[in-house]
Amino acid sequence: NALEIEPDLGLVLSNRGVVLGRTNNFSLALADFDRALELIADNPEIFCNKSDLLVRHGKPKAAISVLKQSAEIAPLFPKTFHNLSVALRDIGDLREAKKAGEKAVELKPDFMEAWSNLLFLSAQTETMLKYQERAKQYGVLVSEKARTRYTSYNVDERPNKLRIGFVSGDLRSHPVGYFLENFIAELDFSKLELYAYVTSPEQEDELSKRLKLHFSEWKSIFGLNDSEAARLVHGDGIQVLFDLSGHTKYNRLPMFAWKPAPVQATGFGYFATTGVEEIDYILGDPVVTPVDEESHFVETVWRLPQTYISFSAPDVEVSVNELPCLSVGHITFGCFNSLSKINDTVISVWSRILVESEESKLFLKTYILKDPTQKKGLLDRFAKHGIGEERLILEGPSSREGLLRAYNRVDISLDPFPYPGGTTSVESLWMGVPVLTQRGHSFLSHYGASIMTNAGLTDWIAEDDNDYVDRAVRMASDTEALNLLRQTLRSSLSQSALFNGEKYARQLEEALDGMWRSRQSEIDVGV
Repeated sequence: NALEIEPDLGLVLSNRGVVLGRTNNFSLALADFDRALELIADNPEIFCNKSDLLVRHGKPKAAISVLKQSAEIAPLFPKTFHNLSVALRDIGDLREAKKAGEKAVELKPDFMEAWSNLLFLSAQTETMLKYQERAKQYGVLVSEKARTRYTSYNVDERPNKLRIGFVSGDLRSHPVGYFLENFIAELDFSKLELYAYVTSPEQEDELSKRLKLHFSEWKSIFGLNDSEAARLVHGDGIQVLFDLSGHTKYNRLPMFAWKPAPVQATGFGYFATTGVEEIDYILGDPVVTPVDEESHFVETVWRLPQTYISFSAPDVEVSVNELPCLSVGHITFGCFNSLSKINDTVISVWSRILVESEESKLFLKTYILKDPTQKKGLLDRFAKHGIGEERLILEGPSSREGLLRAYNRVDISLDPFPYPGGTTSVESLWMGVPVLTQRGHSFLSHYGASIMTNAGLTDWIAEDDNDYVDRAVRMASDTEALNLLRQTLRSSLSQSALFNGEKYARQLEEALDGMWRSRQSEIDVGV
């Protein structure tokens, strides 16, 4: 309506571009941003809005170009450097991404979204000591921003039903949504009552609709500030409030600093301490959170007995075919993880495997590779290690069914490190394709080892880079064993702890009840 009255309102055009981008009208949104910049060429917010659109649609290099223009025009605008960090992260340039992220928080020390992005990067690129230092800084900042903490609660201290709140922007077709779907229907709703607090503006999908059936309340807190969101949660009488995001997109960790629920926990969506002292527990298991690493967390580790995460069988039917190398005449290694996980060390190690496993190929498939410039950049990175284009298969995204079918062209999946796959690894196993992973030295890097341990495939866990190369080459040479594993893996996996939603539900119920009983013990002794 505003643009009908005055078509040349640059800020209004930019705002419309944001809305169009969120509803997947890429061309119309881009046109709005370009016209807005013609009208207001010195507004960094418009540049940032345009970069958001480009990143969202798999064009991070174009976004980087836009953001560099913004930095020249307004070198002290913190959001420019935060967006630049995200775009650089998406193309796998983690070193420069971290520098840009540090610049963002230097310019605006209480820029919490930028802090979360920096912590996400730090977990992949820095020592655990450095990560913890940053996480504790973050925790102090969010505590300071919480003007008051709730200290009394209108809850039943000895309830027949525990009221559990899940806080997430990923209650949809997303790894977190897939995790929840496997066990949530198996929960005992005579003991639990579930509330959802949705943190993102993303449109709900079919998975959202299925999840909704199991929640007593489904509320959006997108657009509410931390005080308002905390007041809503507190007013709902939540007894255990569960963060499902950690330092990933759309997290609301600062709200937890208000302590709106008497017991607060984090799990499922992240792989390190949040740094938020007001969060009482972090969910783990014997592999991802070994006893000798408890000092890595400000939260108390609550271990589930086998796996801290549960997976759903894919909701599309795709059959497992025969081992591809038997028909094509060479081994095909594969990885369908995000390009941001494929750092220079990973490329170096994978190149060694290709050299030692003669005639083998590497199949990489991920959203960002639909961009020709990203393909070229990746080819150049491998070329530095003597790996030519003929040894690589690079593909962009497809439907979930198409992605699963693509595993029928892979003999062995290679896990990146230190940030391994989650859903991609389980989907690979489901399609009969074993995953070679590294054990690592932190929750993040142990994730793949936890999956492979629970899948009964501990032989596929390497201890270091050399062991990783040796195992890859050795496993690739035993095609008889690979073929047998391919034909039996789905059956054995479906019986494993990873896919036993009913058993996982019982264990999670015990954990939630245990967290609540621990609070009761504190009250009883006057803590």
